[in-house]
Amino acid sequence: MNSFAVKFKLAKLTIYSSKFWIWSVRPNQPTVGSTILSLRRDDTCFANISHDEACDYANILKIVEKTTKAAFDFDVINYLTLMMIDKQLHTHIIPRYHADKFALNQKWSDPGWPGQPDLQLAQQQELDALEIQQILKNHLITN
Repeated sequence: MNSFAVKFKLAKLTIYSSKFWIWSVRPNQPTVGSTILSLRRDDTCFANISHDEACDYANILKIVEKTTKAAFDFDVINYLTLMMIDKQLHTHIIPRYHADKFALNQKWSDPGWPGQPDLQLAQQQELDALEIQQILKNHLITN
């Protein structure tokens, strides 16, 4: 988890964490409000998670969806659990928008809509990631 935590700046970009999972802003934003949900312990396979970790995952997804909807009013949300490069068990959570979204004083597009999200066009601005983190924290819905 150490190299994963460094690459995805978990110490800096965490929005919410539970006993088993960490929800953080994705440093590169394919669409505004993109985040990552990662297992706190080292593992590479969903088949290895415990019952408690699975229940907690389901609970955190409710927090993620409600909070992201309140903060950015997405149209659809995509979950990508590919782990092709970063083997740590994690899910990229990509809110999707049928039209341009205005946030952080700029226009955000979703060029892959209505198909797959285009991760190659992700905007890479650390200031944006920190502002997105604050927006999500300000809209945090934990019930």
